[in-house]
Amino acid sequence: MASAAIAKLRELKKTDEPFFLAVGFIKPHTPFIAPKKCWDLYDPSALPPIANPELPDGAPAIARHGSGEIRRYTDQPTRGAFTGENSRNLRHAYYACVSFIDAQLGRVLDELERVELEDETIVVVWGDHGYHLGEQDMWGKVSCFENAARVPLIVRAPGSKRPRTSKARASFRSSPIPRAPGRALP
Repeated sequence: MASAAIAKLRELKKTDEPFFLAVGFIKPHTPFIAPKKCWDLYDPSALPPIANPELPDGAPAIARHGSGEIRRYTDQPTRGAFTGENSRNLRHAYYACVSFIDAQLGRVLDELERVELEDETIVVVWGDHGYHLGEQDMWGKVSCFENAARVPLIVRAPGSKRPRTSKARASFRSSPIPRAPGRALP
């Protein structure tokens, strides 16, 4: 995908016309496959422990899912707990995939600069869902917990002064969220 985007940027540079280019990367989605050099960036024994490994006290049973996305692979347990070694391997694999996609995005951004379009191009990077890496005793997406809902949203626009962060909420909804009568939005 990065190579196709690079080729398209080279074509678009020749047209001198405004453009919209969407580039979609599937990783770090399963299956966790990435080049060895991405795996070698991480020492599995040095990865931080799983934060919040248990379902919170009082959470309804429906809040948990069976980690089916991971369990469908033949090298994973079909039920029951994931072992410490298995958990480390899965987290290692996820990190390797994130690094791989980071490198692919870097290739595209480097090309944007090389063809001298970076000063007139808005770049937006976002993910479609978060991911549990053993938190709340789950692996995968689709839960009501922050791990599955929090995603990156990065906007780089020409003329931006400096990198900054915001705690403002954003939504991927295509229509506005209805406002409760008589209540102002924060």
